[in-house]
Amino acid sequence: MYILYLLIIAIDQILKKIFVSIYDFSASKVILVKNSGIAFGLFPRNTMIIIGLNFVLLFCLFKFRKHFFQNNLLHKLSLTFILAGGSSNLIDRIFLGYVIDFIKVPFIPVFNIADMAINLGLVFLVLGWINRAKK
Repeated sequence: MYILYLLIIAIDQILKKIFVSIYDFSASKVILVKNSGIAFGLFPRNTMIIIGLNFVLLFCLFKFRKHFFQNNLLHKLSLTFILAGGSSNLIDRIFLGYVIDFIKVPFIPVFNIADMAINLGLVFLVLGWINRAKK
């Protein structure tokens, strides 16, 4: 799971660098957003508070992972994806002061690979709970 964790962070960071440094946004429908807030741009310009809250949340998830996430594959995948996505966005906040979002889908706010990982992790978490409840 550690390799998957690092792979998700690497893919997100590499794609962000490519889109920021190489991609010509003027000639496409892809958009670059420097999100200084949290999800959907809420609470902008509170970078230090958001960084602090991210650290606390990621630390708690990691510290209590054995208690909250049982020993099944869906729970392990859930934790890995959520931690990787959160960590990658935290890297942006620490070094840039904002998160780079660049994927635009109709009717959905602009997002990035890390956001996708967090949401996929939440899906795995719910599926794990459903699977466990059926047993």
